[in-house]
Amino acid sequence: FPSHDKVLFQLQVFKDGKTIFPFISQGAKEVYELNPDELTQNSMLIFDRIHPDEIESARKSMWEALKGGSKWEYEFRVVLPTKGNRWMRVECSPEPLEDSFLWHGYLQDITTRKEHEESIARSEQQFRTLFDTTSDAVMIFENLGGIYDCNDAANYRDWETDRKSTR
Repeated sequence: FPSHDKVLFQLQVFKDGKTIFPFISQGAKEVYELNPDELTQNSMLIFDRIHPDEIESARKSMWEALKGGSKWEYEFRVVLPTKGNRWMRVECSPEPLEDSFLWHGYLQDITTRKEHEESIARSEQQFRTLFDTTSDAVMIFENLGGIYDCNDAANYRDWETDRKSTR
């Protein structure tokens, strides 16, 4: 299964906390900069790459999903040796076994999406700052002609008065 941004996996989590990867795809090399063979030998390597500020919340989220036997969906940062800081998303569903859970899922590099989201948020903040602080009246109309939003400089009552006086 060739993929440049996803890692397919099965992660077995035992009741004592031990974890193993019965299966992890070759995408681990590209996405996580780890050889799949290394991960099948030492599953903890994958957790070692989680950003220090996020390791506790990632573990807590994982264990809460395990306790509830529910799907685990989580976005977090990692620090990779070559690529540096990256954003990942994990999504997996548990299969209860006698002595463990077997999670079937994927890990995906979502850095590009996060960068786009951050860019949109910055752009929205710049727009909102300009909209709120300009001394010029700014009005945003709905498709049907009603006013959707206006800044403080656009006093709606004055616009109505001006419109009526020009008829």
